[in-house]
Amino acid sequence: MDEETATETDPLLSKHPAATRRRVDASISDNIPISPQPTPNNNGPDADSEPLSRQEIYTLLGMAPPTANNTTPRHLESAHGFYSQLLKAERRAARQYRLYDAAVIFLMIIQLCISAVFVVLGSLPNLDRHHVAVASLGAIGTVVAGMLALMRGQGLPNRLRMERDALRRVVFETEELYWDARADRDIDFGDIERLRDAFVAVVEDARKNHPDVWTHSPVPVRIKTGLSGKGMQMPGAAQIAKL
Repeated sequence: MDEETATETDPLLSKHPAATRRRVDASISDNIPISPQPTPNNNGPDADSEPLSRQEIYTLLGMAPPTANNTTPRHLESAHGFYSQLLKAERRAARQYRLYDAAVIFLMIIQLCISAVFVVLGSLPNLDRHHVAVASLGAIGTVVAGMLALMRGQGLPNRLRMERDALRRVVFETEELYWDARADRDIDFGDIERLRDAFVAVVEDARKNHPDVWTHSPVPVRIKTGLSGKGMQMPGAAQIAKL
């Protein structure tokens, strides 16, 4: 059976010869549009590793550009920047720690004095004449003991000391990053972001550990600071307290 007879008997076959059909199919496939390839994402992890300019570093840290070579970071904090909020939190924790620490020491001294007075009153022959003084001292001693138990039950002042030390560590790393920028070292956005994450981690630890004890949730932070140029591991509040 020749090709023409096969075409008449089978309507599914094309009337063109095989070679012609191949040329037609090739021309059709060449005209099929090709879908565009996806472009690389410029917002990937490599975008955060590009070095920042000194002005961008100061802006992200919440500092004003230095006007002299001996200007310290404490004189450059912006009103509502990251560095200003960090210093406010550190000063607040330090102030509260000093207040509660002094209060605990003062109350313990009062309790010791009351105990000594009780010993003296107990040695007097006519104790019945001083029953008002004994009752008053007993009431004061009960109030002092209750206040000490309340503060100790809330983890004070040790909890505030842990928060203060952790915030001071973040302040230290922020100021080291500032001096690295002054020394024209390469700093990328990832370093700034890790500082912010460390600050948020300390605030979250302080919130979760109120009012009982301090349980640390580790948040490792690596920052390219220091004279060696190597990464520095930032410990959490529990590790900072052991330094």
